[in-house]
Amino acid sequence: MTYDELEQENAELRWRLDGLLGTGLLCPISDLNGKKFRLVNVLAARAPNFVTYEACLFAMYDQPHECDIKRNTVKVFMHNARKALKPAGITIETVWARGYRMSAADAKKWKTLVNQANGLERAA
Repeated sequence: MTYDELEQENAELRWRLDGLLGTGLLCPISDLNGKKFRLVNVLAARAPNFVTYEACLFAMYDQPHECDIKRNTVKVFMHNARKALKPAGITIETVWARGYRMSAADAKKWKTLVNQANGLERAA
């Protein structure tokens, strides 16, 4: 293998590991690694209901109450998640002063992408 091929393989393995650490599933979008992947998954699972900032923190961190994590942290991760989801045509709505919401249609798109990335036959 060439150096470039090894670098590419290494990047792909890191991306897959990040997805695996978050949920046991491979992430279909490489920019949605780790905490962003967990965040999007919780929104899709709760769609079309909104998810509070606090629930987002618990989805992203194992023990958020033991850390000094602010709402702004969720907002930064959400900004990056939205940017990564845009090419797939998936949007996340802000529920002012409460949290975030994903439409049922966008949740279905997301679940289809996840299932395809994981070799599952049917979309959820």
